[in-house]
Amino acid sequence: MVHSAEDRNIAPLAAKIEMAQTMLELGWSVEMLVYDASDIDGNYIKNTDHGMGLSMLTFFERGSGMLRSMARPFKYAAAEHVIYHAGKYRYEFDYRHDDIRARRCLLD
Repeated sequence: MVHSAEDRNIAPLAAKIEMAQTMLELGWSVEMLVYDASDIDGNYIKNTDHGMGLSMLTFFERGSGMLRSMARPFKYAAAEHVIYHAGKYRYEFDYRHDDIRARRCLLD
C-alpha cells in the first residue's frame, strides 16, 4: 500500500493505517509506504494529493514485483484481461502470459 501523509480529504492517513493494521491482524502480508513532500521526485511521486500523481504503469510495475516476492502464491485477478478508464486514458492489463502486460491508451 502507498499513501500520502498529507491526504486529509479523501482517505486520511489514520484511516489507511487502521486498514493496514486490520489486514495484518487478519493474516495478510501488508507493507505500507507513506510519502510526504520530501519524497516528490517529479517522476514517480508528483504531488502529495490523493493518488500523488502516480503513473499507473510505474505503480503497477513496482507493486507486481513485490507481489511476486510474497511467500504464498498470488493471483492477480480472476479475469484474464482487465481494462480501467481513468481521465483521458484507458489502462489495460493482460494476465494471460507469464509476464503481466500493461499498456496505456489515450482516449479520443
